[in-house]
Amino acid sequence: MNDLIITLGSLIASLGNTQSAAVLRDHIGLIKTRLEQLEQRNKQLEEENADFVKRMHEMQQQIARDAKTSQYTEYRGALFERGASGTYSKTPRCPACHSVMFSFQNVMEFTCGKPTCGQIANFTGFDLESVLKELESL
Repeated sequence: MNDLIITLGSLIASLGNTQSAAVLRDHIGLIKTRLEQLEQRNKQLEEENADFVKRMHEMQQQIARDAKTSQYTEYRGALFERGASGTYSKTPRCPACHSVMFSFQNVMEFTCGKPTCGQIANFTGFDLESVLKELESL
């Protein structure tokens, strides 16, 4: 693109030196051709830039989703958040939607609290302490 601009500059500079109208018309025609090329290239670059901006935005969203997931450890069908002290939260979360899971009367397996989700972990409320110990020993 720089060579086109340089060419345009040299063509414009040479216009001052031309003597005949025919040569002047040729130079103007060449300038118009180069200008059209520059406009096409500029349009192409703008489209590529818009595509890159869109892809960057999508990647930033993916990174944000991944960061949210990475703060959890999945174990036995549930997600456990690790605190700054290194211990895991006693509140398991759904691996599908990150909602809080619950165990009815501590005898039922942990189930996602979101009615439309329905994810079930493979341990009960009575098992939670041993599951946390297992998880911390990994």
